[in-house]
Amino acid sequence: MTNLQAICELFYKNEINFRKTVLYNEDNRICGESIWLEKIGHIEFDKDGNLKNIVRY
Repeated sequence: MTNLQAICELFYKNEINFRKTVLYNEDNRICGESIWLEKIGHIEFDKDGNLKNIVRY
């Protein structure tokens, strides 16, 4: 199980609202995914589902 899958599962089980989006690089190729949490920030993952970056608002 990747970090991305584990976090999504945790959020679903605890009924935490989030939005998952696909990240693209400059060449319009998929380079990862992001989980967005309202008023908190977002968590970025690489294309293999491994944690890449956490951005807090």
